Amino acid sequence: MGTWGTGIYQNDVADDVKTLYMAELRSGKSSQEAYEYVVNVLGEIMDDPDEAPDFWFAMADTMWNCGCLTDEVKEKALMYLDRNDDLERWHAAGQKAAKNREKALSDLREKLLSPMPAPRIYRKPNLYICPWQIGDVFLYPLDSDIARSMGFGEYSLLFQKVGTTIWHPGHVIPVVRVKIARNDLIPQNTEEFDQLPYLKTTSPCIYQMELINSSKRVVPQKLKYWGHTENIPSIPGEYLPPDDPNLYCHLGFLWKWFDEGILKWLTAKNDHLKLLCK
Repeated sequence: MGTWGTGIYQNDVADDVKTLYMAELRSGKSSQEAYEYVVNVLGEIMDDPDEAPDFWFAMADTMWNCGCLTDEVKEKALMYLDRNDDLERWHAAGQKAAKNREKALSDLREKLLSPMPAPRIYRKPNLYICPWQIGDVFLYPLDSDIARSMGFGEYSLLFQKVGTTIWHPGHVIPVVRVKIARNDLIPQNTEEFDQLPYLKTTSPCIYQMELINSSKRVVPQKLKYWGHTENIPSIPGEYLPPDDPNLYCHLGFLWKWFDEGILKWLTAKNDHLKLLCK
């Protein structure tokens, strides 16, 4: 794990502890549930003599800031503060670094021994749940300035929903395959739709991508329902990631950067699309 300063959070371990714990709290979990989640994810670090102090210092400080510090975590942090193992390692980095680290640890000790603030209340976020059905197809006109500058101004993408996945902290978003058609040759029925080839989204053999939505408001109004398809064929050699909603194995873009990102990827992975570019 990397270290870039003498502060409590200026190392990868402490940064991960704070990030994971706060994310769980903001998703509606209790402090105890958030703590147990961090321990489950970063448990191996707790057995590392060099990294364990950073884990407990960050865990104690973060929980104190939220008004949720438990006696167990407080005692662990104070134990490592008393042992001074962490401080001894900093003497090798020079007198100034050791002095700055000593100040950071002294401030932490004083903080942990002082009265905590009142517990913070984190409201559970409003989560987006995609209403699309498997097989639904949506039409996305490539009418932005960046699309026109790349030679795609007369084309539209067709997104066929083939699955769902979870986007932090719990949004349910669609996994789609992608096709492209000229606006004057948009498929008029499912037979014509089936004749269009799927586009690779990443190499070597991935044809799926995530449409990242955090609320209904961010979905482009120009995205229009085309129709429903029953046929979702298998593609020879297609890589299918593990069936785990917590694994982000597909290409995905936020809508505000979608056109530039997706067109660069599609043209890089599908040789015939390069012919459309100016």
